[in-house]
Amino acid sequence: ALLKAGAHEVHGSLPAVLQAADNLSDADAAPRGELATDCLAAVLGQNATGKQLLGPDTPTFVFVAMHAAAAEAGRPHAWRCWILPMLEKMSTTGDAANLVHVLGVAAALCESSEVGRASGAAALAELLTALERTAKALSAAAASVPDADGGEELKELTKL
Repeated sequence: ALLKAGAHEVHGSLPAVLQAADNLSDADAAPRGELATDCLAAVLGQNATGKQLLGPDTPTFVFVAMHAAAAEAGRPHAWRCWILPMLEKMSTTGDAANLVHVLGVAAALCESSEVGRASGAAALAELLTALERTAKALSAAAASVPDADGGEELKELTKL
């Protein structure tokens, strides 16, 4: 349905989708948050067409929506909306359920020079630190999980 929606509808849904994704750590909201994570990934090009749903400015639109959500929640910058909280959760709990989407969204956003400039050095440094902690946590988790129990998947993720 998302792939068939018009750009106006997709753009208009970003605040609600980000709010749902940001609540992923709430056990009661987890199913909705996982769907929201899938939607964000699809908007940024992780979909059957491989195309960003709002054209070449999609990362900027998503980042602006993240910035608005972060400001509304009293957070210091846009990366504190969903991305950094999820990376921190993954690095402390070893939970990698939504890792592919979180990393994909972060990568799509970081490819945009506009997003990079708007982020600022301190926020990007915080993002890089969180990515490093997550990679270390996943490497440790992969080493301790037998291949038959998903260890092979974790090892593949740590190669990224």
